[in-house]
Amino acid sequence: MKKHNAVPKRPCLCKDEMNLAEFPLAVIGTRPPLGIKTLSFSDEITDPSTDQRVRRQWTVTGSDLLGLPTSVDEEVLVGCLKLTKTYGMQLRKVPFTAYEFLEELHWARDGKSYRRLTESLDRWTGTTVLSNDAFWHKGKQKRVKDTFSLLDRWKLQDEEATYEGKQGWFIWGDFMWESLQSGNIRNLDFDFWIRLQSPISKRLFRLLDKRFYRRKEVPFPLKQLAFDKVGVSRKMHTGQVKATLSKAHAELEEKGFCKSNYVRRGRGDWEVVYTDLRQDQLPHKADHSDPLAEKLLERGIENAAELLTKYSRKRILSALENYDDRRAHGEHLGPGWLGSCIIRKSPFAFRKGYQSESERKAELTRKREAKQRQALRQEQQQCSATKQQALKDIRFRKFLAHLKAEGNFEEYLQESLHRGLFKAYYEKSVARGDSAEARMWELSAMRTRWEKLGRH
Repeated sequence: MKKHNAVPKRPCLCKDEMNLAEFPLAVIGTRPPLGIKTLSFSDEITDPSTDQRVRRQWTVTGSDLLGLPTSVDEEVLVGCLKLTKTYGMQLRKVPFTAYEFLEELHWARDGKSYRRLTESLDRWTGTTVLSNDAFWHKGKQKRVKDTFSLLDRWKLQDEEATYEGKQGWFIWGDFMWESLQSGNIRNLDFDFWIRLQSPISKRLFRLLDKRFYRRKEVPFPLKQLAFDKVGVSRKMHTGQVKATLSKAHAELEEKGFCKSNYVRRGRGDWEVVYTDLRQDQLPHKADHSDPLAEKLLERGIENAAELLTKYSRKRILSALENYDDRRAHGEHLGPGWLGSCIIRKSPFAFRKGYQSESERKAELTRKREAKQRQALRQEQQQCSATKQQALKDIRFRKFLAHLKAEGNFEEYLQESLHRGLFKAYYEKSVARGDSAEARMWELSAMRTRWEKLGRH
């Protein structure tokens, strides 16, 4: 039997906000430490535009009730980025179901995981980040000093459903959404990241994956890395730091991401040098500087650079769209089909019923805008009804105050009880000695009469 080469598995990617990979946002561990509500980190870099040294400071503060985020919460935050990516990075208010969110995180779909998820979203909405030149604003092309929240709000709308079916949404903070929309993002291999066991491995992967761009080796002063990039305790000495990092280093090397090497630079001064082990596996990695080449590489086309020099970008984009559309509709196609679609004289035709990406986006935009208009109308109607009811309550209280001032309150009360259907209920409440319930029936009787007389 003829053997076929296995089709490379396409990585499951999400978009990582690049500032969030540079400094820690959470403590290491699954529980916030008691009595500690603030984390502070800093480093110094050379600004390439001015050639001057810049000190960056990054401070994270947690709420009094829930405290600082934890390693578990970091998974939820990256899960938020993953869900946002599924909507094309176009929705600041991102809808989800609890089952969908837990599935994205590879968590068990049970009550315990659901409680962890909701607590984590609560914690992120109560967390504040202070940046002193530590946040690069791509839209403004400068480092900024600002204070911001990562998530503005979140909510579950269907309170009666089981936890799996609960519908919800979260809203990115306005400052964070500006950064996401400005394109200060990069691809993150989500499946690789979420399967890492050590929280330190997860942090190092995001940081190094960012730094390995066009570089095979990345050095860090050991203590700066440990204290201000990973977030281990500053009370540790060099031996303890190395021991703490060792498990993460072993895991990242075992899984083929990078290897580490300690270099002594002086007495008590160590540097750790990371080497990208994927360079040999991805010989055309430099092509990642071209987004179109990156798309080809993600789909298993190893000669992406060669194809870009021989064929028009329009032709390659058309082949990619044809390939992705057919796979999305259940066709089992591999890199060979995509390559043939690009190089053959007459590219493969699109399937029957095909919609172009622009047409799909336009349709999704129309549906989204229609939902937004409907939600706005409902909100306005609800707000109007609530406002009218509040005004009616105020007028009724003023009416009662006027009766008391005129000395007619008791007379009006007795007439209301006798003329309405409330007398029997009122007398039963009095007989039971339930003064609060009796007072409720009094007010109900007076208000019913007041509304019938049209005084509202």
